[in-house]
Amino acid sequence: MPGRCERDVRTAAECTDTAGPPTPPADRLVEVERRSGGGGPARTYYRPSEAGMQMLRSWSRDWSEFATSIGSLITQAAREES
Repeated sequence: MPGRCERDVRTAAECTDTAGPPTPPADRLVEVERRSGGGGPARTYYRPSEAGMQMLRSWSRDWSEFATSIGSLITQAAREES
């Protein structure tokens, strides 16, 4: 189920998901560069901004903590069954 975000988060001041903390607008997380296509259509290149990298590192830490917790629960349950 989607959070309370506008369809185009670039126009939103803040995108709030009911399952987590507020997320900055997408245009602050990704840098966009358009280059001519050398005879073809222009190409668009995307890369994470510094804010995007910080968010990615934060999500990575959160995921690691979550995975460790779940692993501990599974290990504990397996020991209790033995």
